Amino acid sequence: MLPHTRPRERAWKNGVASLSDVELLAILLRTGRKGTNALQLAHGLLKEFDGDWEEMAQGDSVRIVREGKVGKVQAITVLAALELGKRMPQKNSIPKKMDEAIIEVVQRIAHEPKELLFLICLDLRNTCIGSPVLIKEGTRLNVYADLREILNKAIQRGAGRIILLHNHPSQDAQPSVNDRMVTKQVLEGSAWVDIQLMDHVIVTKHQTFSMRANGMLD
Repeated sequence: MLPHTRPRERAWKNGVASLSDVELLAILLRTGRKGTNALQLAHGLLKEFDGDWEEMAQGDSVRIVREGKVGKVQAITVLAALELGKRMPQKNSIPKKMDEAIIEVVQRIAHEPKELLFLICLDLRNTCIGSPVLIKEGTRLNVYADLREILNKAIQRGAGRIILLHNHPSQDAQPSVNDRMVTKQVLEGSAWVDIQLMDHVIVTKHQTFSMRANGMLD
């Protein structure tokens, strides 16, 4: 491989933004395998995941090792970089408006393999108070919601209104019996402390279900 075609040399000369997905991945992998250089290895790994970074980010190191024929250290390095990429928008920006916060959480949890429960805290003008809060991480089938934990976080932030969001990895956006029960508990419990539950949104890869829009919070 000629020096000017190597990803590291190109990155040093032109900046990392000039590199292709394959070249960026090759830098993370650092080395190839027997008979295969880093660029070829990166190309093969991306091909296994159809060029879908989100799908790769959801995988585990065992799957990446199996599908891409890379080493364990390489797999962990790639997953760590992808996780940092997911976390950066959360750390570096705080949404100001309710709709912005909802979009942020929907994008964050739509493709997650486990159920995640998020809380958005708002003032009475529907302006966000801090970033959305991850309340609980569950399993592929459900997430346990602790009413006290939800209300305590809302009270600590001085919220006048709150929104709950959680995902369904099953891709069925319809609320379960447990979803309805939890929503009722939060609706009634929040009213006791003068906090309004604005909505409980269920998220899948391709759609969202708003309990408010479907008349379930009236």
